[in-house]
Amino acid sequence: MKFSDIKFENIVRVGNRGFLYNDLFNVNWLLGRYCNYNCSYCWPYAHTNKKDYRSLALIKLTINNIFKQAKERGFNKFSFSFSGGEPTFHPNFLDILEYIANSNTQINITSNCSRSLSWFRKLTEVCKRFAYVSVTASFHPEFAKREEFLQKVKLLKFYGVIVQVNIVMLNNDFDKMWNHAEYFYNKGVTVQPKIQIDYINNETIERKYTDKQLDKIKNGFPKLGKKHYTFEMVDNDGKRFYVDNLERVLALNFNRFEGWICEAGYRSIIISEPQGLIRRHYLCKDEPLGHIETGFKLYDKPRKCITKICGSSANCKIPKYKNKEIYDAFLSSPMDFSGNKK
Repeated sequence: MKFSDIKFENIVRVGNRGFLYNDLFNVNWLLGRYCNYNCSYCWPYAHTNKKDYRSLALIKLTINNIFKQAKERGFNKFSFSFSGGEPTFHPNFLDILEYIANSNTQINITSNCSRSLSWFRKLTEVCKRFAYVSVTASFHPEFAKREEFLQKVKLLKFYGVIVQVNIVMLNNDFDKMWNHAEYFYNKGVTVQPKIQIDYINNETIERKYTDKQLDKIKNGFPKLGKKHYTFEMVDNDGKRFYVDNLERVLALNFNRFEGWICEAGYRSIIISEPQGLIRRHYLCKDEPLGHIETGFKLYDKPRKCITKICGSSANCKIPKYKNKEIYDAFLSSPMDFSGNKK
């Protein structure tokens, strides 16, 4: 079955399996907007050429608060995703990883991989202490040379880091970007073709792609390796469907959850710099949970989504249920959940 053949209107529950079936708490942390690249297609508010990072002391205090509140809600394992800007240029980035490193924590780093090979070797030493490490390697051909980029990807893979390469499929230069994607995929690297997003209006720009281009994005480059499908969906007949990466979830328009019960804010947060706001997640319309300098408070239970389109692939992985009845049924028997009354 092609991914695009799945009927989202029949789906009643979604989420990454790691969150659906584990007491796992999620933190997405935009450490700052500073980036050493200045890509022509980057949205203006996501980039600055001035370093805008918080102190290590404040970051540690925030981490302690996250651990405390999450454990009070029954979550004892943690997933941290660091992005930016370019997060690896935070002067204390490796110190932050050292602070949270343990066998109950996993991390993902979204990076343009512009740091040196010697720096990445230091990173792999810290990574040995985590339960699971992945790197989303964003390839930007305006600045990066793909042979050097591939060398760093291979180094990470050699040390057991799960790597996937993200490439934005520019609608005005689609064939060139697709060629880059094929290059990495043919080298044995998992590739996620990213659909362009208009983050200001919180919508995809599908109208600017041809039907052929859209079909390639939706169905191309199936995930390599043993763990093919991490994103799970269940329909109203209890049938399960799986998608191999979160960028494909956006490309398929499987990101309309307004009115659904969502665990964001209860089992996940986003810390966004330079504002310092702590929110339910990217682009959520809800009031912020707090601020990095004054503290925050997690929800005591999941709440309804009030945002029309979930514009973030990272937020899509957080469990969501079409209504309270579906949520209650899943809680009573998560592994046998069918969505139907017994």
